[in-house]
Amino acid sequence: MRTLRTSEWILLILTFVVIFTVGNVILWNKHKEREKQVKAKLAKLEEQLATNLAYAPEQAFWLPKDEWLDARMPKMSDFGAEQSSLLEYLQTTARERGIRLNTQTLQKPADGSKFHSVVSVTIQSNGPDQAIYDWLSEMQSPEKFQYFSYLQLDPYDAGRPKLEMDCRFTLSRWFQP
Repeated sequence: MRTLRTSEWILLILTFVVIFTVGNVILWNKHKEREKQVKAKLAKLEEQLATNLAYAPEQAFWLPKDEWLDARMPKMSDFGAEQSSLLEYLQTTARERGIRLNTQTLQKPADGSKFHSVVSVTIQSNGPDQAIYDWLSEMQSPEKFQYFSYLQLDPYDAGRPKLEMDCRFTLSRWFQP
């Protein structure tokens, strides 16, 4: 085997330098990418820590409420069954009060949050104003986990008795996620 000439040694050394440089550039890019991911995660965790520290003094206030919610908020068995149950409840209570339901619309599943799921029904009805007021006041309550996400009350129109009222609302019920 012959010895390498000077020009061949230079080319060999340059080849190793190029390979070393390219390898370092690749490793540096991966390092920077990972550093960027870690910084983003750290920023998110610092934000979460700041939020937690802000709520920490109120923990004694909120823990009993969380326990109450966990104990009483209903669990959703099936979206369709819960939605039809809510609609049936509205139909029954409206019938009992002499309120006419004109339009009943089941709403698409809504994204609640990580804390609850939502089932909604939109109703358009009319009837005696006092009956509608009583009916609506019976609906929204923390114990039933129901609330109005939309409510529109229109008093009588010309040609109808003064004690008649049109009502359009969307009633939503919360469930554990």
